[in-house]
Amino acid sequence: MTKSDLRALAQKEGKDLEILPAKMVHTRKAGSGAYRSRAVVCGNYQSPNDDNTYAGGADGTQIRTTLRIAAQRKWRLASTDIRTAFLNAPRRNDSRLVAMEVPYVFRLLGLAAIVLAMYGLQASPRDWCVHRDEVLPTLKWCRHREGCQVEGSFKKTKDDNMWRLEEKELDSGHVCWGLG
Repeated sequence: MTKSDLRALAQKEGKDLEILPAKMVHTRKAGSGAYRSRAVVCGNYQSPNDDNTYAGGADGTQIRTTLRIAAQRKWRLASTDIRTAFLNAPRRNDSRLVAMEVPYVFRLLGLAAIVLAMYGLQASPRDWCVHRDEVLPTLKWCRHREGCQVEGSFKKTKDDNMWRLEEKELDSGHVCWGLG
């Protein structure tokens, strides 16, 4: 997309356009030695705004406490790595259209469209939190558990960064936390 196309799109949507510089970051994975490259927008050049960009996370004390309680109650534990999941979150509506000056190698390859979150963009982690909080409560599953049919879902806890898996027996209505 050319800069003139971006300007036209921003004008059509009634938004201010902000084009930020970007660079390529090349790394090597510790275990396998595989090479990785990614485009990173220079978010520190972004003009300040009133957007809420805070995206918290679970701290070590929270995790250790949860593990201790789970061990005492003989709960099963599971975890997943979602450290780059924010790259799949849609951008929140903003009064500005933010684009990045695409690195030269991307222009050579004909790649230039950026529609999701970007590495380095200040709002990307918050965009993920908002998206996660909208999607997780809508996820449901049904399965057999110890001879009973159960329906499961994610429940928000008082802590913004912790979710609970809850399953309800369809026959009795008995609620079980976690997966058995």
